[in-house]
Amino acid sequence: DVSNPTGPHLWTNLNATLQLAQFYPGISIHPSDEQVGMGGTQDNDTLKFEDSLNWEQVGPGCDGGYTVIDRTVPSTWFFTCQGGIIFRSVVNGAPDSYTLAIDGIDFSDLVAFIAPIIGDPNVPDRLYFGTSRIYQTNDGAQNWVAISPDLTASLASLRAIAVAPSDS
Repeated sequence: DVSNPTGPHLWTNLNATLQLAQFYPGISIHPSDEQVGMGGTQDNDTLKFEDSLNWEQVGPGCDGGYTVIDRTVPSTWFFTCQGGIIFRSVVNGAPDSYTLAIDGIDFSDLVAFIAPIIGDPNVPDRLYFGTSRIYQTNDGAQNWVAISPDLTASLASLRAIAVAPSDS
């Protein structure tokens, strides 16, 4: 009863179907099915959504970070954990279907707690990853190569990167 602020109040629990998480930047939506996607969450790993109230954990149990779903082969999913660890799944992010995808990355570089990874909108299998440098892969994260010098003078790490849709 709002008119009686000192009287008894009845509360109704509406939490039964809530799915709550704090998502980091870099959420991915499937290129041909907007009801499928994934995102990295604080303290709750990378979560997969498939048109259901139940989100499924796809990673190894970490702070999930940026994610990428391959536009050309959308069964290939990339996701990160804190500190820049990159994983690859070739079966739609099915739980425990991931492998490490960090060959060529120098982890003596400064790297953000939630490091950026993005897919190139113009070139299939090309991804970019940021530490204090920019890394590129042209083979779906099998091998990474640094394509820039240290952009921060070893004082910081990159927090975001982007590719121009008109010109990679």
